Parts: sequence; C-alpha cells; structure tokens
Amino acid sequence: MRATRLILMASILLLVSGGIVMLASTSEPFAIRLNKSPTFFLARQAVWLGIATVFCAAAAFLDYRAWRRLALPLFVVTALLLVAVLLPGLSKPIKGSRRWLNLGFMMFQPAEMAKLTVVLFLAWWLRRAQRHIESFWRGLAPGLAGVGILLLLVLKEPDYGSTILLAVVAGILLFAGGARIEQLLLLGAGGGGALTILILNDPIRLKRITSFWDPLKYARDDAYQLVNSLEAFAVGGWGGVGLGAGLGKHLHLPEVHTDFILANIGEELGLFGTLGVLLLFLLIGLCGLNIARAAPDVFGRLLALGLTASIVAQAFVNIGVATGSLPTTGLALPFISYGGSNLLINATMVGILLNISRRAASAEAEEGESPPFKDRVRRV
Repeated sequence: MRATRLILMASILLLVSGGIVMLASTSEPFAIRLNKSPTFFLARQAVWLGIATVFCAAAAFLDYRAWRRLALPLFVVTALLLVAVLLPGLSKPIKGSRRWLNLGFMMFQPAEMAKLTVVLFLAWWLRRAQRHIESFWRGLAPGLAGVGILLLLVLKEPDYGSTILLAVVAGILLFAGGARIEQLLLLGAGGGGALTILILNDPIRLKRITSFWDPLKYARDDAYQLVNSLEAFAVGGWGGVGLGAGLGKHLHLPEVHTDFILANIGEELGLFGTLGVLLLFLLIGLCGLNIARAAPDVFGRLLALGLTASIVAQAFVNIGVATGSLPTTGLALPFISYGGSNLLINATMVGILLNISRRAASAEAEEGESPPFKDRVRRV
C-alpha cells in the first residue's frame, strides 16, 4: 500500500503542478480581455489550491469510516445547495445555465459537491442494504431515489455533462454493490431514453450533438471550439511549439484555461505532453482500484471505487471532448483546469483515498460484513 500511496500522491502532484504551469500559460490573454490583472486567474487558483490542500490533508487523517455518519447530512446539504443555485437571487445564468452559487466571498458550484455526495451516499446505502441488494424495492429503490433527487437537481441547472457523469458513477457502484444486471440494464435504458428526449427538445444541447457529428459544417459557430481544439493538437505535433508559445489561447480558443486546457497542452507540449497527462490519470485509476481491492470493509471498497471512478471518468470525458471523441459537455480536466470547486472536491476525494489506503495496510475487514456480499463486491 505504501507504494500505491506514493504513486498516487506523485501523480496528483504532477497534475497539479502542470495545471498551475499551464494556467499561467493560458489564462493571461483571457484575463486581459476582461480588464483584469494578467495573473488574476492564476492567483485565484493558487488560493483555491491552498484551501484544497488543507481539505485533502484533513480527509487523509480523518478515519474514512466517519464518512458513514456524514453521508446523510452531506446529502441534505448538497440537495439544499442544488436547490439554492436555481434561485434567481442567489445565482445568475451563465450561458443559459445556473451552476454557480454566489456565497459573497466566493463562487461555488454545487454540482461538484454532488460528485462526492453521490459516492458517499451510495456506498453508505449499499453497505446497509447488502442483505437485500437483489431486491429492487428493499435494496435498490431507496438508494436510487436519493441519487435520482440529486441527478434531477443537477439536470435542472441544466448541466447534462455532470448528470451523465453522476449516473455513470452510480451505475458502477450499483454493479459493484451486487445489483442484478437486468435491473441495471433497464435503468440504463430508461435513463438514456429520457435523456435523449430531453436533448431532442433542447436546441442548445441538440446543436452540440449535431456539430459533434459534423464539426467542419459548424466550424464558425457551434463547433468553433472543437475545430480549433483539433487544430491546436495538429499544430503541436509530437513535441509542441514550446511552453507559452501557443497561439490558440490568443486567437482561437475562448476560455482555454477551463474545459479545453488539454488543447493548449497539446499545442505547446505536443503529443508527448498529452500522453503524459493520460498516463497520470491511468496511474490514478490503477492506484484507486488497488486501494479499493485492499480496503478493509465493504464501505471502504465501494467508497474507494466510486471516488476513483468519479475522478478518472471526468478526466477521460474531458479528454474525449477536447480530442473530438465525445460531444462538448463542459466538464473540467481534474487538477489541471481552472476552477476552485472542482479542485476542492477532487482533492478531498484523494484525501479519502489516502486514508482508506492507510487503513488497508493494517486493519482487517469488519466482522460480519463481507460474507453476505457477492464475490464481485468483496473483490471490487
């Protein structure tokens, strides 16, 4: 476990350090266009990084089993924040969505908090319902109802990308928790069908899908970012044009410091830089799975698996969007993109993983928890 922790921490440190460097490279032009200081975004991210470090350290030292008692209170707080962000007095629409809650001293995105809450809530519930997990009404329904509330609130913003991510992570946990395959397939089909209907009746999201299928046709409007993102990768080639020398951030890629920061990495550091980012997230995924397998109890295994899935899935969705493999979703690249809420929540997730790893090195499974579970749950 010690080697796993070291690899995990090294991977996170490299991503965070690289994120600060790339933010310094990408954010200056955008800050100047907003009549802000050239270091405006860099300074704010540095403050968030300090806060995130404190949360990560606290989570690393807090016994992860304490999160069982916090699952329901955190669920209630998250739901209230997701409701609050929909109220006109507490937030204002940005590009047609209400995602940011104005707390006065900072802006916070409750959908980011929902990523942690969904994992904690399901890990808590699946542990409680392990004896009835194959029963829909006694095992799955209460957990699904809780998750469904959060999904609907996030979807209402609307934030389709986060909704899909939360649903995928929930599906992974339900499968690992022993839910029957046919139930999961029916839930997936129903959810996918409902989402399809919503997208077909939402002109903005529908345009994102159509522009994704034929980006060159919509290169001047809906696929503008995607086409220029691909061009940045092409310009960067194998080795890149050099750190800070990219032109996309000045001319073509709006807000490149957020969702499309990978395109700037590809332009300035080339394919080697892009593959380096991909490798680091693969290492995080492998470390997370190793921690999940070694966790001393069911709650720890499910918690570690869910946290790992949340971080890695978000990363690969962002990479897929930037490379034209997936439609634009608005999900940040963890630890690299500008955004305090995302950095704070992901850092807390890493802290919890580190604590589970520490406990796994010495603790044994809680008596009576593992035997009733399916093999796939015990071994994750």
